[in-house]
Amino acid sequence: TEKKGGGGLGRCPSCCTALLPRAFDYLCEMLEVKIGRQKMHNDPEFSFFMGVASPLRYGHDVLKMAMHAIERGQVIGIGGNCNCGVQSPVTPAANIALDHAERLAGMCIVTSIKHAAKFYFCNHTYFLDMQSADIASGSPEQTLLALLGQKVLAHCGFQIVVNHPIMDVGAHLPDAQASAEKMMYALLTALGGARGIGGAGQLKEDFCYEQLVIDDEIAGYVKHLIKGAKITDETIALETIEERGIGANFLDCDATLNHFREVYHPPKLFCRKRKSEWIRDGAKDTLTRAHEKVEEVLSRETPTFLR
Repeated sequence: TEKKGGGGLGRCPSCCTALLPRAFDYLCEMLEVKIGRQKMHNDPEFSFFMGVASPLRYGHDVLKMAMHAIERGQVIGIGGNCNCGVQSPVTPAANIALDHAERLAGMCIVTSIKHAAKFYFCNHTYFLDMQSADIASGSPEQTLLALLGQKVLAHCGFQIVVNHPIMDVGAHLPDAQASAEKMMYALLTALGGARGIGGAGQLKEDFCYEQLVIDDEIAGYVKHLIKGAKITDETIALETIEERGIGANFLDCDATLNHFREVYHPPKLFCRKRKSEWIRDGAKDTLTRAHEKVEEVLSRETPTFLR
């Protein structure tokens, strides 16, 4: 396809967990068809996730695959799977200390294989749900671990590339719980510095097209929020405020006309109209509108990218 990389907003290179060298080769060869062998070498869009068998263990199969990926000139993703309360003590401080040690160990391993090897850090720590003994997906506890992991990396001078799984949730339906959990996780970690998301369309144990459409809307909100506000003499527009004066209307002034497209984020799915307009348009809830979008997308003819 024409999509660069994969795995979500800002996540490039794509991430792979293949544990057979030939399987990794097949994936590389398929990507070479798309972008060309030279670009595959100079600007890799593919990576191998070197996951740790917490606590503090890297398996032989994972290390073998890391060496193979590095030999092919591809990128290594370094992140843990440290489950707080099982593979680390239950306190967030202990979990992050152990997770950070595992990531730094992974960096040392990768750079000892090849000093100039390309790698990135990703956050993949979890929290044990003390009621179900399952992963506490979508919980504030797990969200806090992701944010703390980013802050520790930033303190050491590293930039996290992707914080996965940002849109991991505990909900089983594309409902209010799913949206609340996804927005909490995505927004907090984005404000913390992460620039990649994973888990769009994901529910607790299923994938849902309608949830994917809703997650696209959430991601748009988050992207707009982390842009922040540009503070310059032009955007403060003090001269315009003084010129128009008390009781003025700024709808048609240059400051509004020149900047409204950059500061206004029109929703593609969510409804912000007045109730009378919402009723006139069918009084559809978010899930209904998301389903209509899914049906519209699936009814299109699938484009052919490879000739």
